[in-house]
Amino acid sequence: MRKLKALWAIIWRASLILAIIAGGLFALRILLPLILPLMFGSAKDHGNTARAQNTAYNLKNAISAYFTEYRKYPLEIRKADLTTTTGHPLLTILVGNNDPAAMTYNPGKIAFFSGKAARLKDGRYTRGIEYNEDGPSYLWDSWGNLYHVRLDTNHDNQIDDPEFPGQLLSHSILVWSAGPDGNFSTWDDNVKTW
Repeated sequence: MRKLKALWAIIWRASLILAIIAGGLFALRILLPLILPLMFGSAKDHGNTARAQNTAYNLKNAISAYFTEYRKYPLEIRKADLTTTTGHPLLTILVGNNDPAAMTYNPGKIAFFSGKAARLKDGRYTRGIEYNEDGPSYLWDSWGNLYHVRLDTNHDNQIDDPEFPGQLLSHSILVWSAGPDGNFSTWDDNVKTW
């Protein structure tokens, strides 16, 4: 009789453990489809931000290399700092293609900047360079926007801070992206090199 009670106790405990495991698996089956998209969505956004940050710094380095080679910025105006985008003509000059205007500013046709070709997604280019060997080229961020660039073209070693207008930064080149929201005026998610 004692052996029978002991056997029933073991069976009872085992069935209780199996019920707990089955309940946990059922809960996971319900919760995982809700949790996984949140986890992987965040990883995807982080990857896009990291890619945009890396591209922004590579562009800044390309402009610095151009300055070292030619002792001027790709686009120059002497009276004030210049703000432009990574559209034509800046990128066309930096990739060293055969565009006549680019050859004026980059006679050596040196490729100061290179990267992957942009992807065409939902009618917009993203993540790379829209190459055009004999014409304008454009650099798109991870979300389909051109980068903005501010150059210290008056050579006073200060640039007006685009995030806080009126404040000066001790930089010669600033590069920034609008970030995931695509809005350059909301700075919480903007990708920047300062």
